[in-house]
Amino acid sequence: MSYFHLLPSGVITEGYRRSLLHDTQTGNSRLLSREIAAALTLFSGRKTAALCAHLSQLGMPDNDVTALLDVLCAEGFILLSPVRISFQPLSNDFDMPFIVSNAIIDIASTNRHLLPQMLHSFRSVTCPYLQLRVYADVTPDEDLLQWITAFAAIDTVNTIELMMPFFESYHLLPEQVKPAALAGLVLYGAGRNEMQVLSNRAQVLFMTDVLDLPGCCGVVDMEYFNFRLQHYTEAQHHNSCLNRKISIDPYGNIKNCPSMAVDYGNVCDVSLAAVLEQPAFRKAWRITKDQVSECRNCEFRYVCTDCRAYLEVPDDINSKPLKCGYDPYTCTWEEWSTHPAKQQAITYYGINVAKE
Repeated sequence: MSYFHLLPSGVITEGYRRSLLHDTQTGNSRLLSREIAAALTLFSGRKTAALCAHLSQLGMPDNDVTALLDVLCAEGFILLSPVRISFQPLSNDFDMPFIVSNAIIDIASTNRHLLPQMLHSFRSVTCPYLQLRVYADVTPDEDLLQWITAFAAIDTVNTIELMMPFFESYHLLPEQVKPAALAGLVLYGAGRNEMQVLSNRAQVLFMTDVLDLPGCCGVVDMEYFNFRLQHYTEAQHHNSCLNRKISIDPYGNIKNCPSMAVDYGNVCDVSLAAVLEQPAFRKAWRITKDQVSECRNCEFRYVCTDCRAYLEVPDDINSKPLKCGYDPYTCTWEEWSTHPAKQQAITYYGINVAKE
């Protein structure tokens, strides 16, 4: 006799046609029918024989039931034990010790002269993660690198990622930016597509394409799914892309995201800390996938990102992300940029789909 246990780190998200089982510790995932997923939850902590009998009643052959349990055991989703074990259930609560956890600052020819104001404004918040995106019209010269160093030197920044045009002396960045902070570097227009690791173990991605900033944001793809517990719990209570995020666009305007139309002031006139106190700014943080049309029926909704800058219906803040090609009603992926139903919104946003 054995008892069946669905381990607490394995969480199930029910979709319209199927469910996603994923492990918030290992990142393993498996798609299951809604009926089988429901059975795993219902029979957890009960005798294994009872689960097997139930699955047989659902029409699963005995060999398939055995194979399923073997796979789920091997992948660490379940435990079969000789005694019943009382596991502490996983908490769905989400919190972190930062009012703002991540920031994007765009640097372009239109706001390069505002770098002193942007640095001063960013210093007004305690933010551990910073992404600096340098536009193609800016040359990565010594002056720019000194400003990047100044941003990275802020005590509260423990992780910084850079996206910038290719330049020959990129390998010197670990010497200029505090090594512990520099986590990743994207060099576009590099003439090759490859990955490299710098001396401080930061990854460098070389791209032949020139990034279409900020229009490249918002693409939904399985490659970007995040199975970590923090992301899973955050997505249940907040917007998984915008929560605790703040940005400065190419004109020095402060926004939820540089791709969004609404701004809450300019760095010349207001600090990031002051903008964070505006209730209207924080409103986007509370839009969850359970509120978004179609997404609320998707089995991937808690591991996905949720762009609110590009929407299928631009004037509906709860509309499905424009750059998502998944249909939870048919469980199929399509190329979003060529979908007939999205063409009007693509035109509205002026998106160059050739660069997507």
